[in-house]
Amino acid sequence: MNPGVHNPLQVELGQCVRPDRELVEVAAGASTNIIAVAEGMGGHGCGWLGARRVVHAVVAARGDAAVPPTFVGAASERYLPEARRRWFGAHANVEVEALPLDLAEAFVTLARKALSVPMPAGPPLTLAVGCIAITLDGVRVYGAHAGPGRAVVLRRGSTRPEELVGPQLVEGLPFEVVANAIGMLASSGRAVERFETALAAGDVLLASSRPLAVDDTDFLALVDAHVDAPLAALARAIESRVGDARSGGDAAFTLVRCVVLEP
Repeated sequence: MNPGVHNPLQVELGQCVRPDRELVEVAAGASTNIIAVAEGMGGHGCGWLGARRVVHAVVAARGDAAVPPTFVGAASERYLPEARRRWFGAHANVEVEALPLDLAEAFVTLARKALSVPMPAGPPLTLAVGCIAITLDGVRVYGAHAGPGRAVVLRRGSTRPEELVGPQLVEGLPFEVVANAIGMLASSGRAVERFETALAAGDVLLASSRPLAVDDTDFLALVDAHVDAPLAALARAIESRVGDARSGGDAAFTLVRCVVLEP
C-alpha cells in the first residue's frame, strides 16, 4: 500500500518461514486501512486454517472493496496444503457479516463465527488463533491483541523500541504457554489488549505474530539503514536477518512506515 494525499502510511508484509515448511500456521494481510497478523494454535493440525480465517475476515471487513488486499503465509494461496486442497477449498474462508468496528469486540465475534469448523463426524472443531489487528487512520494507529504476538514502534534516533503489546503468556513456567487468544477469550480470564499511538515521519511500526529472533538494536539499525529504501527492502532485510538467526518458530509480520506528516 502506497501513501497518498490522505494516507501518509506505507505497508509491507513479510514472513519468516523455514524453506522446507509444508504447512504454515502464520498469516498476515493488509488492505487500505487495516492490517492483521495471526498465528494458529492447536486444532489438530489446523492452525493454518484458523490463522487464514481470522486474517481474511478482519481485512475483508475493514478494507476498501475497490482495492484488492494482499496476504502472505496461510492467508495466501502459496502454502495451500496439497493433500488438503479439496477440504481447504470448502472450509478455508467464512463470511463474517457485521464485524464490530471496535477491534476488541470484533475478536469476540470472530471467536463465535470464524473458529468453529464442522467435521464429518462428531462435534465441530474449535480453533484458537493469536492475532494483532491494527486500524490505520492518518498518522494514528489503533490496535487489538490477543495471543503470542508483539507490536513495537521503531522510531528513528531512538535507542529502544516503543513497546505497544507483547506476548500474553502463562507466568511462572520454564517454557512458553500462550495464555490468551481468539477462541480462548471466554476461558482465559485475560482481556483483549487495546493500544494506540501516533507515527511521525520515518517511524516504522512492526507487528509480528510472535517476537522475531532479532535484537531490538538490530531492528533499529535496519530501519536507519533503509530510511531511503523501499519498505519492501526493509521487509526482505528483516526476513534475511531472522533466517540467519533462526531460533524461534515461524512468524508473519507487517511493517507500517510513516512518510508524510498530516498538515
